[in-house]
Amino acid sequence: MENLTKQRLAAGETVVGCFLRYPVGTLAEFVALAGWDFIVLDAEHGSLQPPDVEDLSRACELHGVTPIVRVTSNDRPTILRFLDAGAHGMYEPWVDSGEAAEAAVQAAKYQPRGTRGLAATRAARFGTIEPIGEYVSRGRSCHPTRPSASSSPSLKTPLPGGTGERATSQPVWNRC
Repeated sequence: MENLTKQRLAAGETVVGCFLRYPVGTLAEFVALAGWDFIVLDAEHGSLQPPDVEDLSRACELHGVTPIVRVTSNDRPTILRFLDAGAHGMYEPWVDSGEAAEAAVQAAKYQPRGTRGLAATRAARFGTIEPIGEYVSRGRSCHPTRPSASSSPSLKTPLPGGTGERATSQPVWNRC
């Protein structure tokens, strides 16, 4: 499934979404039917694990809703596991510096922009729908990242939108 939220934002449209922190596929499907453009699957403040995100992503995709995961931490293995589960983008907590933002982007993107590892996982449709090289090319630009500065003392310049959780008004959509 293409990232419809990213496409709408690129076209200058407004998108709306909500957060879901419970690992219940039926609930995700019900929420998707409410007309949201995206659902943030909140693993940071919920109990979600990558297998849960995989199932919840399927429920979102079934109704044309973009699944975005709020990962538990801004570290490479965590980001890799959640994106491989099928989320179309991520919302990273604890991005309190330019270096942390760059690390998150590096973890989410394939080479040459990033360092993300590659496997024929659900996100790549198990290598059955398109050649893996095409998935990698598409994947270089389709995983939006949204930094969340959870504390601002380490920021020399606040992220756009203010400090704290409100610092997320400007996504890092295409840093590749």
